[in-house]
Amino acid sequence: MSGFMMLLKNVGALADDTSTLIQTTMKNTMAVLGDDLAVSAEKTSSFDPNRELKLVWDIIKGSLLNKIIILPIIFAFSYFYPPLIEICLFLGGLYLSYEGAEAILEFFHKQNNNKENNNIFTETEEEQVKDAIKIDFVLSIEIVIIALASTIGKPFTEQVIATSITAFAATIFVYGVVAIIIRLDDIGLWLYTHNKRRLGRILITSMPVIIKMLKYIGLFAMLKVGGGIVFHTFHLHNYFYIADILSSFLIGIVIVFIVNLVEKIKKEK
Repeated sequence: MSGFMMLLKNVGALADDTSTLIQTTMKNTMAVLGDDLAVSAEKTSSFDPNRELKLVWDIIKGSLLNKIIILPIIFAFSYFYPPLIEICLFLGGLYLSYEGAEAILEFFHKQNNNKENNNIFTETEEEQVKDAIKIDFVLSIEIVIIALASTIGKPFTEQVIATSITAFAATIFVYGVVAIIIRLDDIGLWLYTHNKRRLGRILITSMPVIIKMLKYIGLFAMLKVGGGIVFHTFHLHNYFYIADILSSFLIGIVIVFIVNLVEKIKKEK
């Protein structure tokens, strides 16, 4: 009996320690969660209004699968060879820089060719979802690494539990808020028909502005995260977001050029 009570006491102590650790990891990942939210909202803002929630649910499932894939790998790297974590994070930063720069270049290309709208490539829903899941994969790596870094010095079991809970909670939080944002017009309509006309009207009329803002915020957040990762990888301390964004954009342009060059060479063969 005393052995059982001791076991319960140890479990209770572990739960208390882990709970405190989870609060720390949540706090330390809030900044990147804000970037993740902006990027995710931007990626879902162009969905068909009639299929928004279904497509967001597809992204949620992809995001949860990302976490299931990422967590064991990062834990293994952390346990056996920590330098690999930095390499993964750096490659993820390069990908975000590439995505951000490509989106900006595509925007200006469309502006210069607005008379040829029929020739402009438009992503299918499946491609939009896959693209969003790829971006989520990179941001998930950053969230997991930041959460894990917050647990350094703690027993490995507590590190695994706290980091895992934080990672999965991030998916629920980010895409829960995204689902609310993209349905603000429906919420506004409901309020309007339930004697909250002023607030409802504000939400309905502000929806297009909010979506447009999210596109720009999400794009700059992507560049900011990519640039921040590159600065961090080379142990450079930068205190200005604009430097992250500009450096990320320049890096992204170089990668876009290389990718286009490789594709051109393949076509010529």
